[in-house]
Amino acid sequence: MEHCEQINVLLVEDDPGDAELIRESLRYIRSITIKVQWSPSLSSALASLASETFDVVVTDLGLPESKGIESFLKLHAQYPNIPVIVLTGLSDQALAVQAVRSGAQDYLVKGEVDRASLLKAIRYAIERQRLLTELEYKLREIRRLERERKSILSMFAHDIKNAIIFSSWFFKRLLSGKMPNLKDNLAAANDSLLTAEHLLEDFIDFSRFENKEYRPAKSDFDLEAAILKQIEGARLDAAQKNVRVECSFSEEPLPVVSADKRMIQRVIANLLHNAINFTNPGGTVKVRVQRLGGEILFQIQDNGIGIPENHLPFIFDAFYRVSDEQKGSGLGLSVARTIIEAHGGKIWVKSEPGKGSTFSFTLHEK
Repeated sequence: MEHCEQINVLLVEDDPGDAELIRESLRYIRSITIKVQWSPSLSSALASLASETFDVVVTDLGLPESKGIESFLKLHAQYPNIPVIVLTGLSDQALAVQAVRSGAQDYLVKGEVDRASLLKAIRYAIERQRLLTELEYKLREIRRLERERKSILSMFAHDIKNAIIFSSWFFKRLLSGKMPNLKDNLAAANDSLLTAEHLLEDFIDFSRFENKEYRPAKSDFDLEAAILKQIEGARLDAAQKNVRVECSFSEEPLPVVSADKRMIQRVIANLLHNAINFTNPGGTVKVRVQRLGGEILFQIQDNGIGIPENHLPFIFDAFYRVSDEQKGSGLGLSVARTIIEAHGGKIWVKSEPGKGSTFSFTLHEK
């Protein structure tokens, strides 16, 4: 059965004869059903728009309640997203052009309107309005992203400042010879500098990825050894929080992989750091690595605070933070996704608030 397109038209015309000519022009068009509703005044047209849905409005500029472009301006002000075609006489074309400049999609001269030109004007008006609405949405989205970018950069600068301010204070006191609890303060200063280093690393890597400068420098390396190295480093941080880190490999030895060793180590380090950071003291972080049908599956599971379901679709987005209290750049997971996808792998997360999260990624065997 042939599909029949339907277009709903609101015709605003105070002259019944002119209205009937327009309605007659739109009857019996093959493969299109055009439903025309007639309103003899602006007030009745506005009432119809408030209660029904129309694809396009065709309106005369000279109506009993308003004259000239005022009719269009009142209608367009209340319903800016509905395309409007204005009807005008030969002597009023200047007004019609003014209406188009004010937002009307097109104008037609009475007495020169035939079926083909009217149908063409209607379809073009609908399509142009669709494109305009889409463009306006994209512009609003760009403005929103720009506001977010400025806010994020400000937040990032604030985080960097906070990360180094303690170290600055520490060295000033150290140089002055007035430094109590030297060992504890030295450890705190070292931690703050490491935090600043991680923030900058994330930001620099993200900038490279955004500028399309990153390409994996692949080489053969021992994945198991690389994982164990990262785990040993992470256990030092975990011990400070009284968090256990456990690791298990499949019985079958892991194959040599061809990948960017530094970048894969970066992914593992980021995921381990997050797992430890969001696990409460006394908790456990479990690392599992196994071969699955030509792929290597890496999983890191924590029994920490978990991630609310409404945040999961955005967790790998750049600068995304689940809460304002969350520390870090908000770039670590975005960087991890970019790296894994650049290697042809996949990365995902499953989580349940109060029970913990499991981050997983895959790499292809060589």
